[in-house]
Amino acid sequence: TNTDDSESGIIKFFEKTEPIKVIREKYPLHESGPEKQQIAIPFNSDLKWACFLRRTPEGQYWLAMKGAPERIMKRCTHYLLNGKDVPINEEFQEKFKQANQAFALKGERVIGLSYKRLPPEDYPQNYEFRIEKEDKENPRKKGEDPRVNFPLTDLTFVGLIAMEDPPRDGVREAIEKCHIAGIKVIMVTGDQSLTAASIAHQIGIIEDLDDAPELIQKRERLATLEEAEAKSNTIIIEGGRLQAYLDRDSTLSDDNPNKNSFLRNWLMKRDVVFARTSPENKLCIVNACQSLSHIVAVTGDGVNDSPAIKKADIGIAMGKVGTDVAKDAADILLLDDNFPNILKGVKQGRVIFETLKKIIGYNLTSNVPELIPFLCLDLFQIPLPINTILILCIDVGTDIMPNIFQSYETPEKGMLKKKPRNVKVDKLCTGRLFVYAYFFNGIIECMGCLLAYFVVMSDYGFRPVNLFFFAFDEGIRPAEQDYYNLYDSEFYGNTRAFIQDNYELMGIYGDAKEIYFESHVQKPDWDGDLMASVDLRLFYPHLPKSFFGPCKHESRGQNFDDYVC
Repeated sequence: TNTDDSESGIIKFFEKTEPIKVIREKYPLHESGPEKQQIAIPFNSDLKWACFLRRTPEGQYWLAMKGAPERIMKRCTHYLLNGKDVPINEEFQEKFKQANQAFALKGERVIGLSYKRLPPEDYPQNYEFRIEKEDKENPRKKGEDPRVNFPLTDLTFVGLIAMEDPPRDGVREAIEKCHIAGIKVIMVTGDQSLTAASIAHQIGIIEDLDDAPELIQKRERLATLEEAEAKSNTIIIEGGRLQAYLDRDSTLSDDNPNKNSFLRNWLMKRDVVFARTSPENKLCIVNACQSLSHIVAVTGDGVNDSPAIKKADIGIAMGKVGTDVAKDAADILLLDDNFPNILKGVKQGRVIFETLKKIIGYNLTSNVPELIPFLCLDLFQIPLPINTILILCIDVGTDIMPNIFQSYETPEKGMLKKKPRNVKVDKLCTGRLFVYAYFFNGIIECMGCLLAYFVVMSDYGFRPVNLFFFAFDEGIRPAEQDYYNLYDSEFYGNTRAFIQDNYELMGIYGDAKEIYFESHVQKPDWDGDLMASVDLRLFYPHLPKSFFGPCKHESRGQNFDDYVC
């Protein structure tokens, strides 16, 4: 079959009694007029039913209709019993409600069936049936029947078909993880409310069916459903009621804060389910969620879902069963139609965001130890511990590999236990990140680097007190017994940069609380990062002396090695 799941289920069920091709050949779909127009009204979310005109072997016309049980029942005046049409009475209507409720509480999708024999004296074989096309100047009102020249009421009710469409494996677990991650899952479906509530309970959207407002109203004998909804943490709304409330508030201006306030109050409930919704209803629900400052993701597969998918902040369409319209409106295409994969995408998005923050903080921190020496030169005339060439070597060379390796680090455990960030406050670069990078991590690194600088210079005869106002002073000379080893000086000078970078790398990796106090945080593997930072230290000693420029200081007619200066 090349149709939706419900149609496929019905066809496969009746295929066991008689092949569907034989039935279609025996009762062909009637085509009327010179254009051979098929007399059929397809299902849509407004009517919630579909009908077809078929011709029997005797030449009589039969009208077959299927759709939402309550919509079909409203059009029926008789029911089929032992091959005879029997008038519908209150007893039958009660049995109909009980049967429909029993199927729906099992989470089964229920479809009503009906038919009508058109009298041959009124509708002969040469009768030209017509279905008028939509008139743009005089459009059909919402809920109004299409304009046809044959009856769509006074039908005979045939029965109910209940089909089980069980949730996929892993959906309930995925929704539980969504709740832990601070993601609220709202069901918006075209099924009737009882079916929607049962399925929502099976997959974990509704925690307790006894908390449903209808049951609370019956149990506590409340006068109105609104009183029961006020006591319940669960809300189950049908599209008809939602549309009635929307029509009531349509006269209010868009600037009025009370407009659609009822919908926002519904959405603030713990468990939210919308049933029998239309495309317009789904769009209003998305708008209401966004008005509450939520980031909204909508999943869907049909044409009716495309407006909501387009309006949502993140539109997700099903790759296998989704229509082309839904796929074009979506931002993300779910290739395997598997809901738990959406949660994997959420986790990966959080990992990417946290990794970017770590990399940005890592790069910002190195600015302080590189800036302070130049400030010391300007203010106190302390000789530069690091020149611009070495700064470029660190920023362009040594920092590259740690940045790359950070993106391959194993994500921290508990990533989905964190609450969603507030996009208006929690930006990628925040004041907290700058304060932590510049005034905490940067200052500690700078103190360590300057300490190493003063210790090394002291070992070679330049006492710390003598380094102040020394950069432009020709009078102070090192002691004669001081011995300057070329490779030692290079090693110490570049080791300072090496220690700076890797302290910074370990410090910016995560929050101190997570590193020291949360045992579930996995210890990162620093081997690759640390080894990547050593490469330029081994490369510096082989540069020509002219690469660093001439030395300024002289002692007893001899120039110091350029590396030492």
